[in-house]
Order: sequence, then C-alpha cells, then structure tokens
Amino acid sequence: MNSPLKVALPQAHAEPVGFRYLAEANVATSGATTSVEAQGPLPEVSQEIDPLIGRTLNDTYLIEGLIGQGGVGCVYRARHARIRTKLFALKVLHPEHARDAEQLARFQQEAEAAASLSHPKVVGVFDIGRTEDGYSYLACELLSGLDLDQYIEERGRLDVVTAIEVGLQICEALEAAHAQNIIHRDLKPQNVFLLAGPDGNVPRHPEVKLLDFGLSRFLDHSDTQLTKTGSLVGTPAFMAPEQAMGNRGDHRVDVYGLGVILFAAVTGQAPFVADNLMAMLVAVMTEEAPRPRKIVPEIPESLELFIQRSMAKEPDHRYQTIGDARAALEAVLSEVRVALGETRPPPRPPMESALFGAEEIEDLSTTRPRLLFYGFAAGLSCFALLASALSGLELFVGPIRLSKTEFILVAAGISGTLAMPAALGIKRFRSAIWANSARVVAVLGRLRSALLAGLIAYGASYLLLRFADDFLSRLWDSPLLTQQPGVGFAGFTWIVPIVALLGGSAAYFKRRALEGPHAARLRRWLGAPLLILLFCVSGALLFLGLKWRASEVTKARAEAEKLASEAPVPVPDEPAPAREEPAPLEISEPALATDVELADALRLGVEGLLPLSEQYPEDPRVLEPLLLAFASRATGLADAMVTAKKLLRVAPEKRDSEALGLIVLRAAKTGGNASDLALELMRSGLGSAGADLLYQLEKSGAKVAPKAKELLRSKEVLEAASPALRILLELEGAKSCEDRLPLLDRAKSLGDDRSAALLASLAKGTKTGCGKGKTKPCPAPCKDQSKAYWEAIDAISARRGGTNL
Repeated sequence: MNSPLKVALPQAHAEPVGFRYLAEANVATSGATTSVEAQGPLPEVSQEIDPLIGRTLNDTYLIEGLIGQGGVGCVYRARHARIRTKLFALKVLHPEHARDAEQLARFQQEAEAAASLSHPKVVGVFDIGRTEDGYSYLACELLSGLDLDQYIEERGRLDVVTAIEVGLQICEALEAAHAQNIIHRDLKPQNVFLLAGPDGNVPRHPEVKLLDFGLSRFLDHSDTQLTKTGSLVGTPAFMAPEQAMGNRGDHRVDVYGLGVILFAAVTGQAPFVADNLMAMLVAVMTEEAPRPRKIVPEIPESLELFIQRSMAKEPDHRYQTIGDARAALEAVLSEVRVALGETRPPPRPPMESALFGAEEIEDLSTTRPRLLFYGFAAGLSCFALLASALSGLELFVGPIRLSKTEFILVAAGISGTLAMPAALGIKRFRSAIWANSARVVAVLGRLRSALLAGLIAYGASYLLLRFADDFLSRLWDSPLLTQQPGVGFAGFTWIVPIVALLGGSAAYFKRRALEGPHAARLRRWLGAPLLILLFCVSGALLFLGLKWRASEVTKARAEAEKLASEAPVPVPDEPAPAREEPAPLEISEPALATDVELADALRLGVEGLLPLSEQYPEDPRVLEPLLLAFASRATGLADAMVTAKKLLRVAPEKRDSEALGLIVLRAAKTGGNASDLALELMRSGLGSAGADLLYQLEKSGAKVAPKAKELLRSKEVLEAASPALRILLELEGAKSCEDRLPLLDRAKSLGDDRSAALLASLAKGTKTGCGKGKTKPCPAPCKDQSKAYWEAIDAISARRGGTNL
C-alpha cells in the first residue's frame, strides 16, 4: 500500500531501515532547463556486483552491505577496521558525481554543517574522506528505526501528543542549528528519524534524530553560497513558498518546514497534491493547504492554529524564530495534556511569546462566531454612519426625500451593483481567511481593535464638542462655540464619522503592521506617538467642523435679518387722550421688546432671538423672526414649529401668512418630530388655512400624504375648513358623475379654482391616450354631464373674475 505522503510527493521512496541519503531531493533550476534527480525509487543494486562491498576505504571503514541508494550516491553499512564494534553509515558519492565540483562542495558543506552540530537530536558525522580512486565518503552515525514517512506508511498518522513531542524534538535540533547560523532548508518526514527502542520497534513516544543537512546554508557566509537566488533547493511538496519562488530565504523556512511535518504527522498526508513539478510549485506558492481539522476533526484547534501560523505564506506572518515556535508548541502540549487528563508538566515553562496572539484567542472554539459578530457590528456601524450623513448632505443639495417606490429602486440598484463584488469577496474570504485559523485570529484582532477604536473616537468627538459648547463657551467668547445648534449641526454627521474612520483605520493598520510574537513591546512604544498624531489630526478636523458650523450660523443669521427687515414692524398707537370720567379697570398688556433690543437680537440670529423670546414670550415681533431663523436651518424645523404655535397664540392673524404656510408644509414633508408638530399645527392651530395645507399635502405625494388625507377628513378639520374646500371634497367624494349634479349649484356659489379644475378634468377629453398605441383621443370621463359641468365652471370663473383652465 502506498503512503499518502508518497502519493503526493514524486520524490518520496521507500528504503531499508537505516540512515538515508536524501541528496536526491535537490532540485536545480538553471535558465530554462529544469532537472529533478531521482524522482522515484531506483532499481535495487545487487550487492554481489557492487564493487565497494567488502572493501575497506582508506584502511578504516570496512563496507559490509548496502543500506540504500539515491541519485548521487549510496549509503553503506560499514565497520571500523580497528574498532570492530564500531558501526557507521557510510555515504559514498557515485564516481561521476565525485568529479562534480558543486556536488563535492555540497558534500563538504553537509559534513561541516553536521559536524559543527553536537546535539543528541541531530545525526552525528564523524569523518569525511576521499579514496585514491576517487570515491568521496562521509562517515555518519548508524541509526535503527524508521523515518516518519515509513512510520506513517506502516502505522498511520501519529496521535496528537506524539506528534507534538516529535515536533518539540525537531525544535531542539533546529535551535541548535540556528544557534550556529545553519538553516536546514529541507525539512520533511523522510528527514525525521524515529529511533527504535531496545526491542527493535519504534515506541509510542520515540526519540527523534534530524537527518540530512546536505542542503543547509550558513547564514554568516552569504558570499560563498552554493545555492544562489533563482535556484530551487528542497523537496517541492515541503518547501516554503519563498524557496519555490527561487529565493534563498532565512531561518523562517525551517519554521515553515516544522509546520509541514506536523501537518503530515497528524493528518497522514502531505499538504499539497499535484501531478507534476510545476503544478506542485504553483500550489505551494499560491494555494492554501486544507484545514487539518477538516481532514481529522479530532485535532485540537490550538494545534491547527500552530500549524497554519507556521505555514503562513508570508515569512513575517510565521513564528519569527524556532524558539518562539517551540514555546508556542509547548503551550499547545500543555493544553492537550490538560484536556486528556494527564498531569505531567510541560518540558519547560512557556516563554513570554509562547501564546503569540493569546489575547485574541481566549477561546479558539469561538473565534469564527466572534469574527462574524464583529464583522456584522462593523457593517451595521458603517451603515448607520452613512445614513446619518444624509442630513449633512442636505446642507449642499437641500432636503432629500424618497417615496417608497424611489427607495425600493435605489435599494435595488445599490444591491445589484454590490452583489457581484460581495459574492467574490465572500468566496475569497472563505478560501483565504475562514479556512485558516491563524488568519481568522489575526483578522479578528484587527477588526475588533478597529471597531472599538472607531466607536471610542466617535463618542469622544461628540463629548469633546459638547464640552466646548457647554463649558468653554462660558470662559471664551468665540463665534465657534455656540449652544444652538450645538452638536446637532448637520455638518458634524460628516466630520465625526471621518474622525471615527481615522481612529479605526489607525488601529487596524497598526495591529496589522506590528503583528508578531515580539511586536507587543513595539506596539507599546509606537502607541503613544500614533495616538498623539491621531489626536492632532482629529482635533484639526473638529476645528474645521466648528468653523463650518460658525459659517452656517452666520449665513442663517443674515437670512433671518433679511426676512425680519422685510417684515413690517407695527407702529405703536398714539396714547389715548385722558378722559375726565374714572378710568376702567386696567388690563395688563404683554411686555414688548424695544426696537433697540429687537435690532440687537436680529444681528445675532437664533442666539439673540431665543433669549429675547424667553424674556418677551408674547411679542410677535420677536417670535416671527425667530420662526424664520429656525426655519432657515436644515435641522431647525422642529423648533420652528414650536415657535409657530407660540406665534399663532399671540397673533392669530398670522395663520393666513403665505410664508408661514410654506414653512409648515416643508416641516410636514421632513419627517420625524418636525412633521408631527406641523401636522398637529395644521389640524388645530391654523384654522381654514390648516385644512387647505392638508389638502396640498395630500396631493403632493409625500410620505405623509396618507396621514394628511386622514386628518383632512376628520370632524375637527372639516368644521374649520372653508366652504370652498368643503364643496371641493364633496365633489371629489362623489361616487359617480351623476352624483355630482346636485352639488353643482353649491359649487357655483362656493367653489374656487380647485373645484373648477376638478370639473374641467371630468368634462374634457384628452388628445391622446386611447386606442392602439394610445395615440387616439380619449372621451371625457363624464361626457354625458359635461354640459352641466361647464355651466358650473363658467359660473365659478365669472364669480372669481376668470379661471384659466
């Protein structure tokens, strides 16, 4: 049966137990030519025809038998010629490769790399030499057991605890290598050797030896490297993406290799599967490995997180040192042992960076639901900010009102435009983020920081504005500070969201740029300067908002003064001459503002007129310009309606004012509290003028038209309506053309232009709109009664001095 690892890896092949020579994993790329040595198992060489069997090399190593062979050499079992109990694994280059200067140099480098590492987890190298007839050899420690690839093939995947213990031993070997500035660069299951126990079998918790430093690189000698940029060195299915791109990489390629080995150990298969070399390289560089838990659901989420973070495509997103990886893996082992009920403590206390990202992953089982929650909250917050910004937009384009049909069309258009990008974004999110626990944790941390920072910036901005208007204005007399309209100024619905967006963006990119196990201290160092910069920029934006508000207030004051100057100022009557008879009982007159007080207040606009209205609450000369000043503001219509009610109480004659009627209509169409106050004013405060306004509102098609229709037909409004409006409503309410005939006599004497227009629309046909293609004339709806209708129209026209129909 083939191993799952071997199905995915063209280079993996079975060899006898012992130290394995794996230099054939080398892939060299030069120009447009690509060669891969020993893609599959070589035919076994009979020991009877091997010229080295039974030979003693350099009078020291007696070759007893063949262990295995590869593309560039063979591995023999050898015995020391003078110390007969001493056994070795002897790596011997094929003669044709022994004449290759680069192969000899790499052979020498492996000897130097392995010999410089005196560590129990690294296979020992004792000697290197060359015979007179050209055989180059390397004397290594002879091992008994199975490599990880063979173990998985024979026994299946490792259990979680064993896999982590194997990974920790690999970390020990790599820490020793990296301490000597040596990178392995070819970590794979075939290079992880599980030692057999005294009984000759590999135990459940085996000791590990790391093999084959033939592709290692010394970091301190970058000018003498055998592998230059543009060459591929390693096993394609297990190499890091930067290696697949032909880059040399650094010690983080071994962090990637550790993650790949653990992936294979706990799943029993390689992370990438392809039919040929180029497809494999493309997969390594561009595709995401499947989630380990999708293959084996029993794998702990913390171990999956470790594997996926170690296998990150970008080196900066991995553990930055093998020591960090080891500390994190120890923390995972502790968690697994606690879950299994084991009490054995971890090998050593976790380092400070062991739980890199731990503050984001208090409970890995909830990271994905929390990511969805914060994503929904962020989307909802953005929608709310955009919706509130509409009032700020009205400062430029005027009131924005949409009917139900218009709203549905706009929503459908936006949804249709965003549907395809949203679908592609969701697909990308599922493949690139949702399937990778490390990225889920990273995005969760960034999104949470951005959302909280944005909300804090939003709330702090409004608190700062309130503080300026309510407190600083008492200490510093400035046109920038005002309690009206205060933070209700529509422009702040643009300024404050921008501040919130800056705060959220700064938090997001700060976290993204400074992620890593050693970035916490850097975040603390950069946090204060970044916060100060953000505070300065936000303060500048809020200051611009205050200046914007001041300019709008000044503009509103100018408009109010203009309107007030055009309004006639009543001249007080001359005092009555004194009479001889006793004066009647005096009735107190309301206090009125002087001309000087009124002029000063008009110059200040709302800020001057509002205090004056409190001092003279029954002076129409104060209330009328205050009403106009409030109405000139985009957000002041509700206050204008309250002021209108006060004005009508002290000056009922103002109910017929055309300007007041236009303001009330505008407020009714605005929606919200202003609309409710305007409708109430039409119902009970404006008399017959209010009924006429309700009729206009009903015919306007605004969102409040149904409410206006209902109020117009209420008993209270009908009693206050003018006779002309009442007959008009009766004409409209008639069920048929014949039913209107008894009403025509009253229409002649009471009707106005509106009644005449209604009758004309029923008595007159149209030039087009009927027949095929709607191009032929249409008859009058009430053609049989049209003569009587026209008589009524002529009577109304004559009575009113002519009606243009």
